Amino acid sequence: MDHKIELNHLCSDNNLDFLYCIKYQISTARAMLNSGDPVYISVWKSDGSILELHNVISLRYSFYGGWRNIKILSSGEMRRIRDCCIFRVNSLEVFL
Repeated sequence: MDHKIELNHLCSDNNLDFLYCIKYQISTARAMLNSGDPVYISVWKSDGSILELHNVISLRYSFYGGWRNIKILSSGEMRRIRDCCIFRVNSLEVFL
């Protein structure tokens, strides 16, 4: 996971602006979700609990609705999740 190593290095450098690191995280997370490759994601549920979803792919993304359809490959289950509730993709903490 070279993105995480590079990200930790960038964000720990005092010479870089923190907003640059957030922008980097957002673009990396979106690229990972839109790649079609299986990923691990962590999502906040409406009751505040955390849902860990392993081995999922993103099927469809609604820019205006702010949600995406995902498929859990191990069970074949389909879910609709809001992008604003995703806070980790492949152990990379993000803010979408």
